[in-house]
Amino acid sequence: MAIPLFVFVLIIGFAAFFATIAAWFCALVTGRVPDGLQQFLTGALRLYANVGAYLWLLTARWPGFALDARASDQVTIDVDHAELRRSAVFFRIVLAYPASLVGSVLMLGTYPVLVIVWVVALVSGRAPRTLHQALALVWRFQVRLQAFASLLTPTQPFRGLFGDRDDQNPPGTSATVAGPPTITSQLGSQPIDQVMFPEAATLSTPSALSPPPIRWIVTNAAKNAVIIIIILGVLSYFVSNVIAKPLITRIETSITRSIVTSSHADVVRTMHQFAVDRQSCRASDSVNCLSHAAAVAHDQIARQFSTSMIASFAPQQYRSLALSYQSAINVVETEMAEIRDSVSLTIDSNIINGELPNSIAQLNASYHTILLKLGR
Repeated sequence: MAIPLFVFVLIIGFAAFFATIAAWFCALVTGRVPDGLQQFLTGALRLYANVGAYLWLLTARWPGFALDARASDQVTIDVDHAELRRSAVFFRIVLAYPASLVGSVLMLGTYPVLVIVWVVALVSGRAPRTLHQALALVWRFQVRLQAFASLLTPTQPFRGLFGDRDDQNPPGTSATVAGPPTITSQLGSQPIDQVMFPEAATLSTPSALSPPPIRWIVTNAAKNAVIIIIILGVLSYFVSNVIAKPLITRIETSITRSIVTSSHADVVRTMHQFAVDRQSCRASDSVNCLSHAAAVAHDQIARQFSTSMIASFAPQQYRSLALSYQSAINVVETEMAEIRDSVSLTIDSNIINGELPNSIAQLNASYHTILLKLGR
């Protein structure tokens, strides 16, 4: 059910990317995002918030494809059109990096929690309250991060990661100009803990949009769950980048080295056999004899080239070298095909004495380069 929403979000996100670039230039000059861009980016953020909440099992109602705020939305956002400091706009990518790092850690830690919530909801028909609140806090952070990155707010998204305090503004008051976007569930005038987390309340559709509450009060168990999510994210990041990634790289390097060595040995053996066959063909000075020898060599090179798939196994940092080596093999294969299809000994002689030695030299150079990088 989320697949068409996901496709729509990708399309809107693609447009929002270019809109953010345009907003960046405008805000850099005027200190403010133009109204039209602000409205579109807010709509894109609203779509992102609702679809993400639906995908994370935070809401039950299918959100649809609308960018405008609707009374039936289970998640609403409130973004003030704030003035922006030009220096903060210029360095927005740098300023957003710490929050992006935290957001990545939170996402890594969220995956196992989402699996637990999905299984429990599949059995019981409702998400566990504590995990629901924790996921809601994490998702609010992601929405606020997106708002900060797209120049909708000058405020970093860290405030309220573990819930809001009791002494903040009461429900119904408006957010300050410099405040981050408020993301809430729109459920009328129910108690604050039920307003923020609709699984504890009987859902109803208000007749009109009302200002969302500012406070987001959660239980201590939910705050502890967020801490556990962060720990899981850090551990996942450590395992994937410090342990798993280097290990995978070593395995890929070993496989690539083996494939390259075997491939080059096959090419050398094939070209040596072609040289022997060519010497045999000189006695008869026959085009057909040389074409047959080239056909055999071409088939052997093409077969090993198609099965090697060197670039598929090469680590990312060596991918270009692997592609260069494969291209060199492809050139030799093409020249063997030209000799095979030729009907002139003069053309064959020009390829064998001119083009082919250069291609083989390039192949050997590519082989030694990638082998040196991969390590013997």
